Amino acid sequence: MEGLSHSKHATLRLKIAWQRFRADPWRRSRYRANRATDFENSGPAKKIPVAQLVAQLNQNSNGNDEAYGERVAAADALGTQREREGIPALINALEDENYLCVTAAIALGGMDDPAAVPPLTGVLTDSDRFWVPRGAAAVALGNLAQVAQPALPALTEALGYDTKPDTDSWDARAFEAVYDAIRRTENPGAPSLLTGQGYRFEMWGLY
Repeated sequence: MEGLSHSKHATLRLKIAWQRFRADPWRRSRYRANRATDFENSGPAKKIPVAQLVAQLNQNSNGNDEAYGERVAAADALGTQREREGIPALINALEDENYLCVTAAIALGGMDDPAAVPPLTGVLTDSDRFWVPRGAAAVALGNLAQVAQPALPALTEALGYDTKPDTDSWDARAFEAVYDAIRRTENPGAPSLLTGQGYRFEMWGLY
């Protein structure tokens, strides 16, 4: 991969990770059961202190897979608990170009905070990124519904993005996420069309 830019390296790493994930039924079933595996022993009724989660998310993983997984788990837990105090840390996590960005985007989509709209829009429109995090940003904007109305021009433009099979930066599933986001932003309360589709949108935790 010598000669590739940093963003191209990240795109290739995420693409390879996604292919491995798709090829491993055990990993997929475990992901569906509990994305925040590092916190699974706390139980659904036990709330993890937000300061602990933010510190976990903000740690420098330095290429350590275990530490990176802890950061992903912290972002997921902040979203599950809807911890608004964690929004700044989640927005910073969008700068990551792999699964942490995906998890942070989905978490922000449940916060109902206008501050999340510009950074999520930035991920959506970043053509140097792999389509999975870009699609996650679209899903998050759809979850924000009317709060995401300022993103409608960018979402509308995204309907014209190239979905050729050899284009890593965009995909038909990301297109569907954009269409769904526009529909839900313009019609608050409308259910998502991305659920009930089997494994098609599992990269965003949707089944």
